[in-house]
Amino acid sequence: YATRLGDPKSSVVAFGLDNPAPRTVAELSPWVVNWKGLDDLAVVGDNLYVAGFISGEVIRVNKRTGANCLVANGIITPTSVRAPVGFGDTDPTRDLFITAADGAIHRLTLTPR
Repeated sequence: YATRLGDPKSSVVAFGLDNPAPRTVAELSPWVVNWKGLDDLAVVGDNLYVAGFISGEVIRVNKRTGANCLVANGIITPTSVRAPVGFGDTDPTRDLFITAADGAIHRLTLTPR
């Protein structure tokens, strides 16, 4: 899975091992004025958690269906999303760490719906 930083549609794509041609999983900016400037992503189970560098958002994308929703906003220039494995009392299915261009590290705890 990868994001396309300069893509005005803010695409998330998948690359298969047997077929390396990119397959679009989701387009997160149907309108150019809503460009997210996607940076990094983390894969957690059936979901991708994507950092919107320009939009200041973290977006959850179902990697099978492309369904997506906003899980955090207001983060100044998020650059990376990480799901912790074996890191203290964290749960990689619930906790995420987001780094930002200003050097900040944010902990995001997701609540089940």
